[in-house]
Amino acid sequence: MSQSRVPNLREQPKRIREFLKYVRQVCNKHDIELYIGRGSRIVYPLIIDGEFKRGSKKAMGMGCFIEDEETGFAKLMIATKRPRWQWLGTLAHELCHVMQWLECEPTYYGTQKMPGADASAFLDEWLEFETEFPKRTIRRAVQLTVDCELDNEKRSLRMLKKFKLPVDEKRYIQAANSYLFFHQVMFENRTWYNKKMFDPQVLDHMPDHFLPDASYKIGKMPREYVEYLEAIVINKNGWSWKNRNVVSAKRAAEK
Repeated sequence: MSQSRVPNLREQPKRIREFLKYVRQVCNKHDIELYIGRGSRIVYPLIIDGEFKRGSKKAMGMGCFIEDEETGFAKLMIATKRPRWQWLGTLAHELCHVMQWLECEPTYYGTQKMPGADASAFLDEWLEFETEFPKRTIRRAVQLTVDCELDNEKRSLRMLKKFKLPVDEKRYIQAANSYLFFHQVMFENRTWYNKKMFDPQVLDHMPDHFLPDASYKIGKMPREYVEYLEAIVINKNGWSWKNRNVVSAKRAAEK
């Protein structure tokens, strides 16, 4: 089976089927809606009046877990038209966000400590140039996000090992480090990542082990990796696919 095609989940090796069975069991037990998509990306949903609604195609990715504390609604989504190591790793990652939620993980709930909204809401508005915030506010929002994601990446690696899934451990950590270190690039350039962040040449440049926790603090991340991501993943104008038009219009207005 080509790893770039949509996988037939019933034909997957036993270890993968057992993992998928476990994912379904967790979701069923905790009333979490599970969506396994056949495309290469999923559209992040919105929660409006206590119900999930289809979001904008501007907000798409490989997977997500979204929940609403007020209503109890929760949904886990994954796109499977990806190389097997990638969609399995993403599914483990999103399932571990579920575990953080269920276990009341401090770093997960720490992202909700921003005044009036959670960290992701602040960053979404800031990245889209919808609202201006003090730099210290953005720094805090980014750091809370990194703390949550670092905890989750380590959980995900344990999950992959537990089910003996066919995901290369070192490659997964390189992808995790690329993702984590890019938050420093985001903080400095006000831009989110694009698919280049997971290109083989980029992953080859990332460490294949987790660094000490102090290396994942905003302002303390290793410049070697931050500057490499800055040079390769975003172009010289500091644009990304997501906010190119917004940045261009803003700069034109400033002239």
